[in-house]
Amino acid sequence: MQQTIRETIVRKLKEKEEKNRTRRLWEHAFPEDSKKFVDYYYEEKCRDNCIWVLEENGEIRSMVQLNPYFFQRPPLAERKETRIYYIVGVSTQKEYRKKGYMDRVLRKVLVSMKEEGAPFTFLMPARKEIYLPYEFRYIYDREEYICHVMKDMSVNGEKYELADFNKAEELADFASDILQQRYAIYASRNEAYYKRWMKELNAQDGGISIFRENGKIKSYYAFGKDGNKIEIQEVLNKDVPLSQMGLQKKGKKPLIMARILNLDKMAPFIMSKNPLSLKIYIKDSVIKENNGFFLWEVGTRGSSFKRLERGVVQAAELSEEGNPDWTVSIGELGQFIFGYKPVSYWMERKEISEKTSEILEEICLLSPVFINEIV
Repeated sequence: MQQTIRETIVRKLKEKEEKNRTRRLWEHAFPEDSKKFVDYYYEEKCRDNCIWVLEENGEIRSMVQLNPYFFQRPPLAERKETRIYYIVGVSTQKEYRKKGYMDRVLRKVLVSMKEEGAPFTFLMPARKEIYLPYEFRYIYDREEYICHVMKDMSVNGEKYELADFNKAEELADFASDILQQRYAIYASRNEAYYKRWMKELNAQDGGISIFRENGKIKSYYAFGKDGNKIEIQEVLNKDVPLSQMGLQKKGKKPLIMARILNLDKMAPFIMSKNPLSLKIYIKDSVIKENNGFFLWEVGTRGSSFKRLERGVVQAAELSEEGNPDWTVSIGELGQFIFGYKPVSYWMERKEISEKTSEILEEICLLSPVFINEIV
């Protein structure tokens, strides 16, 4: 009996019509998503996203979708916003799993984003174990809330309003002011962002509840619905008690994993009050350009990673026998840079010296982080 030859290829889908071919796989992999939400996603998000697939004899078996957001570190406000991709829709047809198909797609996607110049990428994992081998690590925990909402559009007698498109610009101004003051890195907010987000929340039978004082927005929360349950996706608050908003904290939950892609593009985001340097050996089994021995120089306007190879860095820049001050995986380096794990974490594991810990403590981290995007 003649055996069928399987021809597989990993490629990026370009046109929106071609991207629509992945909808069937999305519905198969994520049956919890309503038709209303999937309609929104393929109409709105697929206008400007990238979709990579593995095809076997012309049939899509695996996919990874990359949704673009623009990030900016507030102290670098004069610099251009940086495009960062949010990885979503990671899926393989059930009968084709455990064949290495997703591994091929993810590795291709990571290298492609690195070559494009993206400093890092992020995702919300269904299971963290899937992404640990690719050096994704948690960098952000989101506050979880219990919501007490009254049907008469009031909470404890305080009126709130549901935002519409006419409020998008006002919401963007309110959010941008708070985010710039409180957070080191976040997805930039503008009028278009909020209009699209309102469509997304509407597709989840949710919206944005606004609370005002003297006519000005003082707080809001964004929510979607899972059946009759309200899920709070984001809260931005300025001098308004949570109880007045009908909210109650119930603890934090790990939400976002990230991975450094391009050291040269990541370096400008990292600064210190005083110039410093240290030798660092980075382990990265996926992106070879990140793997190796570097001199990490950090200053008041950014930093740089110089590969420690003969002819590139002068021998005088090396200290005792050229040993690294810190040997770390690219995943854990990301956790340090985003402030998710303190320097004491590596001190307790005896992976750095007291001198190195003092140097690392001087670095201005990309923390606190604010990333609440769902897709």
